[in-house]
Amino acid sequence: MHQGFSGYGSWSIRSPTPLVYNNNYTLSEDVEANFTTGFTHTLSIFNQTPEAAESVFAPILRQLAPYDGRRLFINITYSSFPTYAAYYDALSGIESPVGSPVALGSRLLDRKALTSPELNRTLEVLAGSAEQYTSVNLVLIGGGQVARDGADRYSGVNPAWRTAYLHNIVARGWAPGADAATRKAVHDDITNVKVQAMKDLAPGTGAYMNEVSIPMISPWVKDGAGAMP
Repeated sequence: MHQGFSGYGSWSIRSPTPLVYNNNYTLSEDVEANFTTGFTHTLSIFNQTPEAAESVFAPILRQLAPYDGRRLFINITYSSFPTYAAYYDALSGIESPVGSPVALGSRLLDRKALTSPELNRTLEVLAGSAEQYTSVNLVLIGGGQVARDGADRYSGVNPAWRTAYLHNIVARGWAPGADAATRKAVHDDITNVKVQAMKDLAPGTGAYMNEVSIPMISPWVKDGAGAMP
């Protein structure tokens, strides 16, 4: 992110729908490998060439390359756009289909959290079991100007944005017609297990107000708006 990358990604150990459409790898002559287990991410870097973007990403790719075709299937494409409008139309200005009911929560994660020895344990909690169909979204929109704007004393966002590198969102849904007990169990897992694991990892941050889990016992004002002066 210090090099200028930002963007939105998601991962799951078992997504309810295909997460990665890999047309470069097939399970057989007739079956394309559309994976429900995987990680996908759209990274953007502005005012740079595709070659510059490849150079910035190269150190990460070198670490992943030994696993390609063995434990991982890696597929990377690079695109460029002449204007922001063209970029938005291609990647963001897409009319998404109507979704389904979910329970979700989130946490802003800073450098301390992302370099903590407890990070792997937290990821295991977020992943859950295959039967939970949990989805995790990584929103890389911190650092850079977001951090520098923290000097504005009249800024209206949660101060945790100024030190966060990413906003991590975890979500689970339920089948149509699920009873109240099933829905409550999902909400309880999101709030009391998965979001709590992120709070334990990053106790001094907070969350984006639109995607914060707010049980009655939660310090929701601090989580959503930050510490009061």
